[in-house]
Amino acid sequence: MGLFGDFFITIVMAVALFVWIYFVSSWMAEGEITFTTGLVTIFASILLMAVGISTANTTVMYAVLLVLVAAMFSLPLYNLMAGSASDRELNLTRFERAHEAFAANPANISSRFEIAKQLAQLGQYGHAIAIAKGAETLLTDDQGTHQRGTRGMFVKELYELKSWNEIAKPEDFRNVHCPSCKRANPPGTIACLSCNSPFLLDIVRSGSKTAHV
Repeated sequence: MGLFGDFFITIVMAVALFVWIYFVSSWMAEGEITFTTGLVTIFASILLMAVGISTANTTVMYAVLLVLVAAMFSLPLYNLMAGSASDRELNLTRFERAHEAFAANPANISSRFEIAKQLAQLGQYGHAIAIAKGAETLLTDDQGTHQRGTRGMFVKELYELKSWNEIAKPEDFRNVHCPSCKRANPPGTIACLSCNSPFLLDIVRSGSKTAHV
């Protein structure tokens, strides 16, 4: 590569090492990793840098640089993936609670909107829109001081419904088959029309293990 090329790669590796050590130190201070793990990581990184500088092999130098750069994204990526899994688990819990509340009282507006929200997050816009519209029909307008309407309590949910309508495609409104009896249920159905099983709950439970149904 030449003297200039080797010097340039060395400078880039040094910068990458400095940034990496800064990240590790920040993670140690924030408690993302233990103190011992941080020190071992920094020591190993310095040794890796020494190997990259001392070698005359250009391939090894590029490999060391690649490892240092990739390492900077390792913990943030892991935290992002772990956070996404945690969010899906939380959403499943919220959906189960909303489903229980709906089963106990089908006129429960909050549970209907929550069910719709969780379905929308899994890409089931057709069902989400139909269920949210069903909840919207139960809302009442403000009729004065003595009788306050419920529409003002669900402004955010109605805004989400509007956004789902803008996102949804015609194919989103196709029937969804019940995992238990294979009955095709139209959008808006919460319990299977044939076996009365909570098929949407089964769908969300499977969808919580993936990014999208």
